[in-house]
Order: sequence, then structure tokens, then C-alpha cells
Amino acid sequence: MRKDSEKFLEILLEKRGKLGQDAISCGIDEFMEIPNVKFNAKAILDDLKMCGCITNASSMYISGRLDIYLTMVGIDYFQDKESIRRYV
Repeated sequence: MRKDSEKFLEILLEKRGKLGQDAISCGIDEFMEIPNVKFNAKAILDDLKMCGCITNASSMYISGRLDIYLTMVGIDYFQDKESIRRYV
């Protein structure tokens, strides 16, 4: 997975923790700590979909609003990554 996609997912999971929901509606401006996020948002979303971290129903609108639906793969991504790292 791309590094910017990982950071995007990390921010999404922080939002999930605050909201207590797997469906997140927010603005692209909430991800501005990621360099060039406005230009790369579609590629990031496509990467997260391809990795199974968000559903295909997740989308970004022209207004910059995002509707993201996390999957269990996305929710557990960093835990699974850490588990793999321990065994390697």
C-alpha cells in the first residue's frame, strides 16, 4: 500500500474511534497533513479499495466531501501489519 494511503487510513481510523462508526463522512480538508492530498485523493481511494480497506461504495465528490465505508480489513490493517512484522 502507498505511504499516503496508509496515512489516510490512519486518519480515518482516528475518526472512526471518535465517531464510533464504520461509515465516515468528512471533507478532504481534514487530510491536509498528507502532501498533495487534493491531487492524489482519487489514487489514494483507489489504492484503499484495491487493498480491501474501504468498500467500492466509498466516494469523493466534486465539493471535496468524502463518504468512506471501512471494511474489517481496513479496521484491522495496522494490527495485522504489526503482527506480520513480529513474525518476520
